[in-house]
Amino acid sequence: MTFEQINQYYDITAKVYEAALQGMMAFFFYRFCRIYTSEKRVIGLIALVYFLVILSFNTSQPGLANFWVNLIASTAAFLLMWRWLRISVQIKTFISVTYFAIRWLGPSIVSMLFLPINRSLLSLYEHVINLSSVHIGLYYFYYNLSMMIVMMLLYWLIMWLFVLAYKKINRWYRADLSAKEILLLLIPALSGISSYALLNQFNQITEANLNPLFTNKQILNYWAVHNLIIIGGMLIVLVLFQRLEIQRENKRKQFILESQIQNIEQHISGVEGTYRDLRSLRHDLRNHITVIERLMEQQRYSETERYLTSMQMTLANTELSFQTGNPITDILLHEKSEQAKQFNIAFHSTFHYPASDQINAFDMSVILHNTLENAIEATKMIENGWIEITSKQFKNSYLLTIRNPYTSTLEWGEDHLPLTTKEDRENHGIGLSNIREIARKYYGELEFEIESSMFQIHILLISPEPANAE
Repeated sequence: MTFEQINQYYDITAKVYEAALQGMMAFFFYRFCRIYTSEKRVIGLIALVYFLVILSFNTSQPGLANFWVNLIASTAAFLLMWRWLRISVQIKTFISVTYFAIRWLGPSIVSMLFLPINRSLLSLYEHVINLSSVHIGLYYFYYNLSMMIVMMLLYWLIMWLFVLAYKKINRWYRADLSAKEILLLLIPALSGISSYALLNQFNQITEANLNPLFTNKQILNYWAVHNLIIIGGMLIVLVLFQRLEIQRENKRKQFILESQIQNIEQHISGVEGTYRDLRSLRHDLRNHITVIERLMEQQRYSETERYLTSMQMTLANTELSFQTGNPITDILLHEKSEQAKQFNIAFHSTFHYPASDQINAFDMSVILHNTLENAIEATKMIENGWIEITSKQFKNSYLLTIRNPYTSTLEWGEDHLPLTTKEDRENHGIGLSNIREIARKYYGELEFEIESSMFQIHILLISPEPANAE
């Protein structure tokens, strides 16, 4: 085999290696995106475009530095994510910048192994092949091929470890991160990108003087350790930020739960007040009858009529609009009905409390309170607005449905729940997540249905079948 043929094989092998390396980086870009979204097909297509952009620039612009080629590809991927993915722009920015940093910092850590591996392979082939033989060209070809394979495996390992680390520590994040929060998370990544760009530029200058910086073992080791510290800093900042967010979320949930408990206590107080009035009315009924009899005997009919009117008003105040089978939900629906009337919202209900005693009244109150609050909020600005509540029971399955019209555009969160339209999202929007938790507590689920400008939420609760008495 001639040197010309060996050089041709080497050029082909180098191009295949470069394409395989970029394909591997696109694959890990896909895996990194999968941590933050479940839209497999979309991110698969974005990763393919990312790979093709790099491949096309490497083919058409071979003189353009890889750093800039990958920056262009990352920008293209971000624009596609911004257009196609149903996640917040803050999370898209975090994905793009963080992976771009990992793409360079990871392989740079492997670079400190380049010189030792290089020397080991040279030594190995020197013992196998006679340097003075005619096969010296094959020696260099196999040496370079071995270096490519070993470095590819190391690149795969380091990228796999970094993506795995992010996957393991990614416990919770908000979709509505502020600009300050996203900047805080990205400072280590941006520092790593800038340091890589600076050192890479310096290496190009030293290459022009025939003294490449990356052939210096000490500098390579320092650089690898420096980049390892930066990636460690990226992970530590993310972990600390998530812990603070989880603490804040727990406090927010506790605050909202306490508010809901207060609402339920008010409903219970309302029930107690109603029954107190009923007992008082029953106790005074004899006295009322006696008074009416005396008035009639004295033929004081106008006073009798006023007295009866007063009694009717008292009775009206003690009657509830809804008889659901549970006094707490009676009061709750009555209050929500009165609240809806303030906004001229028609309120229709055929709700009946579940027949099973396994479903807690507090849980049902939380479900009704949150769903009806959301329905009133969505409907109060609509002309001729209405809210409809229905319930169905089949054996141990109970289905609650709330319907209302809507005119605005819904935004969906990462948990596949509608985001609150209120400006103060920190203290609102947790109600649906509470409902989902309650539904799952009873082996059920909640589902949303939107059609013809009508919003429906279905809540399924399943209670254990009562034991048969023997």
